[in-house]
Amino acid sequence: MAAPPYQILILDDDPDISRLLTDFLTATLPCAITPVKTITAFWQTLDAGRFDLLFLDLRLPDGNGLDVLQQLQTRSPYLPTIVMTGAGSENTAVEAIRSGAVDYLSKGSFRLEILPALVEKAVQASKARMHAQHVHQQVSYQSLLLDHMRDAIVVWDQEEKITYWNRAAEELFGQPASEVLGRPVTDVYFQRFYPPVDPARPAEVERLFLQNGHRPRWISSKMTALY
Repeated sequence: MAAPPYQILILDDDPDISRLLTDFLTATLPCAITPVKTITAFWQTLDAGRFDLLFLDLRLPDGNGLDVLQQLQTRSPYLPTIVMTGAGSENTAVEAIRSGAVDYLSKGSFRLEILPALVEKAVQASKARMHAQHVHQQVSYQSLLLDHMRDAIVVWDQEEKITYWNRAAEELFGQPASEVLGRPVTDVYFQRFYPPVDPARPAEVERLFLQNGHRPRWISSKMTALY
């Protein structure tokens, strides 16, 4: 199945630049180009559609491209933007990169043949950011759910370092997460049970939990591998 075409938005009041980019990109990439000349038209177009990439001129008839970049951080933070600058405006280009642009082109001096790779790189980097944010949100939501469970949950990685210790674990074992995260599970957790926890035997069993200054308690525990 062919890849869907990239939806590319060009904000530039110079019709020659817009026509040049449109002709070359449509000839070298599966893409659809939408050119606009003003910031007002840009926001209207952006709100009405879905776009994968923006080519942005920094000098526009109704405003400054840097202001557009700053607003994009909240209105469309995952839209990768390649700014276009006039000759001798390297300092402005650096400021644009700091404001969120992924790259810049100097008008009159960039080579057209770099555009396909530049577009692919910018779009894929944006997709990776979106995926990472989605995973982060999922983990945060799962952590929130686990923190409200009544069962104590302890997670450790392949290096046997504790990576998660929920609120119920804090209450049951008498140690805050800040004291145990990153520490060896064999020392903090396994050895405080009798008989000690054996990862090779993950069946659900009851063990005595030995806590300093408190009477031992019977605790039912079960281990499950997470992938």
